[in-house]
Amino acid sequence: MKMVSIKCPNCGSSVELNGDLEKGTCNYCGTEIYNENALEKKKVEVSGSIVVNGVDITKELENALNFYKS
Repeated sequence: MKMVSIKCPNCGSSVELNGDLEKGTCNYCGTEIYNENALEKKKVEVSGSIVVNGVDITKELENALNFYKS
């Protein structure tokens, strides 16, 4: 079991998280903290089109993402 030491984003307290778990809880303030190392392992790439009520909105979502990034 690999432990990861991080700072709580809410109170700044040092938190030790199990490196294999997706999230933990700050013992001081109770904030849920997500372990980016564990989440990185779970990334999934999805391909295809997105259809809502019979309308393909894939291109609109791509445009929105590009606008958000810029």
